[in-house]
Amino acid sequence: MNENGASKLSFLGVDGVFMPVSDLTRSVRWYTEVLGLEIRHRDEPHAAVLKIGQGLPALCLVQSGGPLPAPFPPNRYDVTHFFNFKAADIDAVHSELAARGVDVSPIYQSDALRYFGFQDPDGNGLGVVN
Repeated sequence: MNENGASKLSFLGVDGVFMPVSDLTRSVRWYTEVLGLEIRHRDEPHAAVLKIGQGLPALCLVQSGGPLPAPFPPNRYDVTHFFNFKAADIDAVHSELAARGVDVSPIYQSDALRYFGFQDPDGNGLGVVN
């Protein structure tokens, strides 16, 4: 039981993150060729599940008909995207993405955290942290 008297749930982690895309074929190509993610499962023409790093969480690209990019609501924490990729060498990832034609922001630092942002072909905001 937690401090409110409710039973404690035993989540194991996050299994997947879902990203709306306007052109699944184009997005799968970009996420695999530019970001180097691996395809775990295809459910064409509706979705594709991509492996990130060691495997979890997975990134599920979902063919969507709504307006893109999916906006992150304005906030006072300066967050503009839904999740960050974690990198062991943020400088190398930043340089390699720039070399692959991705418009990356500068690397920012806040205490020990270093981070930068970029966008996918639909304009969905993505981030990288160390």
